[in-house]
Amino acid sequence: MRGASPAAAAAALARRRAERYKCRCRQAETYTDAEQPVLTAIVQSFNHVANVPNISAALVGSAAIDEIVVCEDGSSDGSLAAWRSALTRPNDFIIRSNNLHELRSYNRAMRMASGDVVVLLQDDDLPPPDGRWLDTALALFRDKPDLGFLGGYIGQTWDPDTGKGAEFGEQFSTHGGVRKGNTQRLAYTDPSTGVPFMYVECAWIAPVFIRRDLLRKMGGLELAIAKRGEPGVWQDCVASYEAWVNGYTVGVFDAPFVRGVGGHGSAASAAKLKLRERVWQRAVAYTNRKYARRKVHEFVVALNERTLVKRDAGPLTQ
Repeated sequence: MRGASPAAAAAALARRRAERYKCRCRQAETYTDAEQPVLTAIVQSFNHVANVPNISAALVGSAAIDEIVVCEDGSSDGSLAAWRSALTRPNDFIIRSNNLHELRSYNRAMRMASGDVVVLLQDDDLPPPDGRWLDTALALFRDKPDLGFLGGYIGQTWDPDTGKGAEFGEQFSTHGGVRKGNTQRLAYTDPSTGVPFMYVECAWIAPVFIRRDLLRKMGGLELAIAKRGEPGVWQDCVASYEAWVNGYTVGVFDAPFVRGVGGHGSAASAAKLKLRERVWQRAVAYTNRKYARRKVHEFVVALNERTLVKRDAGPLTQ
């Protein structure tokens, strides 16, 4: 766009990127006679071959999942062959890339997905063998048409005056292996489903469920916060704020995964932890510049009090 200002050029690029989500044919891109698929599971895979059997069995065995897409991002441990053996149905897909970075591979997979809701998973977190966590998530989406982004792990809020965060969930946070947080139990119950649930400013991956209509508006995960070779830290929080500013809500419930199986790759050494910290600082600065975080915080607090049932909860204990 010759002569355009940098801001106008960036806005035009964002519009073109978002339009790619609007061009998809509404007919389901599947090999079955079913109606429009409801749920697509997307797994980010990189060098956790020992976890493939447990993850694939939980996903293939679930009646709630209509489609599976694996982002196999250049593993060297045999993960690709393991996924090929495990995923043999018509609606099982594998995207093979060469260490492209999880933000970019997730975006490619989401463009390919046919489901009205996608759930993003990681290969160091093992789903429970039963599908109740999926049934609960879909029930929340059915009950709340404005729910766009739903986490099954930890949700966060921040005090806008002090900048201090509070974590809410039914599982201890490990902060990617850096430390164990003072996680608070979910402070509310959803009156329609009866499950512990609350609205939060940011929901952590994984799993995170995203409504496809929201994906069209936000254009996918933000690529500016992490370069190739860097960890995708804070991607879930940027996406959460994108949900809020696009008119959707963000919530968290409990999906009882077994976490960190095989280790967190981005916390495997002192050098990687330092890199993770740098990316986190960059992403937080990006979030502070772009979003009215105080306004979101105040809305979240009021929404919880107005629509949910207060729960007798406190900090998790080991």
